[in-house]
Amino acid sequence: MDHLTHWLKALADPIRLRLLWLLIDGEEHCVCALVEALGLPQSTISRHLRTLREVGLVRGRRQGTWTHYSLVPQPPELAAVLSALRPALEAAAAAEALPGAGAPTGACHALPR
Repeated sequence: MDHLTHWLKALADPIRLRLLWLLIDGEEHCVCALVEALGLPQSTISRHLRTLREVGLVRGRRQGTWTHYSLVPQPPELAAVLSALRPALEAAAAAEALPGAGAPTGACHALPR
């Protein structure tokens, strides 16, 4: 139960929900693309990604000076929560309730993936 509590607390932040929306496609995204998509400073994005990484929602892979992030496969009960969130995140993005939550363009100064 403690893990679930930490996991849900990590999701209780608008920036982290926006990051989740960008990563829910199952692809790996460079932090620079996430910065561009959300229009927030790299330090802010990195801090929120660290929180998501600490609870096991995302993983990072270093490549040169950049880190590429993706969702971590979750146990069935947690995957069900993510699946239930997806329509709400899609609706919020469509209604622009998640400003800046456009898809990352892939424009990155890092080496090719």
